[in-house]
Amino acid sequence: MTTNNMKIPEIKSDHLEFIFDKDLIRRNSPNETGFSRRLAAYNIYQQLPMPSRKIRAWRKSGLDKFFPEKFLIGPTRHHKSTGIFDIKQTIIPKTDLAGLIILTSNGKTEVELNKNLEDQGVLLCNLKTAEEVHPKIIESLIGRIVSADESKFSALTQSLDTDGVLFYVPKGIKIQKPIQSVYVAEGDHQVRSFHLLIYLEEEASVTFIQEWVGLGNEQAANLHSGVVEVKVGEGAELNFVEIQTWSDAWWSILHERAELLKNSHLNWMIYADGSYYSRSFLGVNLIGENARTEMTGISLNTINTQIDFDTYQQHSAENTKSDLLFKNAMANNSRSVWSGMIKVEKSALKTDGYQANKNLLLCGSPHVESIPGLEILADDVRCSHGVTVGEIDADQVFYLTSRGIPEGEAKQLIAEGFLSSSLNRISNEVVREKIYARIKNKLGVLFCG
Repeated sequence: MTTNNMKIPEIKSDHLEFIFDKDLIRRNSPNETGFSRRLAAYNIYQQLPMPSRKIRAWRKSGLDKFFPEKFLIGPTRHHKSTGIFDIKQTIIPKTDLAGLIILTSNGKTEVELNKNLEDQGVLLCNLKTAEEVHPKIIESLIGRIVSADESKFSALTQSLDTDGVLFYVPKGIKIQKPIQSVYVAEGDHQVRSFHLLIYLEEEASVTFIQEWVGLGNEQAANLHSGVVEVKVGEGAELNFVEIQTWSDAWWSILHERAELLKNSHLNWMIYADGSYYSRSFLGVNLIGENARTEMTGISLNTINTQIDFDTYQQHSAENTKSDLLFKNAMANNSRSVWSGMIKVEKSALKTDGYQANKNLLLCGSPHVESIPGLEILADDVRCSHGVTVGEIDADQVFYLTSRGIPEGEAKQLIAEGFLSSSLNRISNEVVREKIYARIKNKLGVLFCG
């Protein structure tokens, strides 16, 4: 990876040393079942090698400058909060929410859930509480959609997942207002892991927003390793929105997958604009007839960073449909790799699959690679893909400047339009406005003259 010259700082001798071992796992596990699961993941972690460019999924996004021994497990003796983060900047107004959970990497959790939803059996809690109070739901979900042996990082997360959220909606419950989860991670040279579980039973529906916030500065690199497992029951509908806003020194590696049952619908939206290196593996498996999904991604690379997505659309049943659109705007010496695959199993007749990746080069010398792919094992299907890469249209800039708009502002408006058009896929207006405001703010300080 050649994104920039930032080096991960050496660990200072006055840090409190933490050792990743079985004793740590036992201390972090609320019960024997949780310990056994984490220990199995820990053993997988020890056996698996660090991903290299020899592995297909990592050949364009290597970890050449990644040194895991430079990070510590747990808090450090002298770490202090940055004190500059206002949680109110991230959450949607509570009047527009049905529930809110806030987790911080120092162990604090705040939960607010509509009392009527609680009475109907809706669950919104941190992972540790869920393991203690709702073990059957945890055991039916955790590690079954994203396995610990998927990579060294999924094993790392599942052996350290004391930070996490369970969101469960019982059969037939339709939640009108969104539920929001915010994870705030900070530290210096720390490993932070987060495990999100979402389960909608039959005929349930909701909008769920997951926001990841990584605090820090360029002198204190941190690693975030996350796993997201989603199950959408028969006839259920989930609008799932992710917002990834890591500071410039974070490494973030996410393994995320959703399982869709018969007649279910998933509208999945991902927005990312930060980190030193971010890599997200995003997959859907349509295992029930007539399941359908839309996957939408927006990334904004404004500095010398790397934001990569590896997407996977797996059709395993008849009459399923997937529609993927990922847009990326890049500037300076940033780097982006999108790799996508649609796989149609032999049993998945009448599949309709599409994927598109569109890239806009704003200024400087960014590097972009797009790698679409199809693997079709069935007849009577319709699958296609498209990729575009281009600069800001000079004619559009001329048109706007000829009407008195300064050139920098004209470019910003064009970039905003390119990215924000995808927001129409989000049904909730409040969520759309939140992401649009983030895009506008980032572009407002971007252009290189």
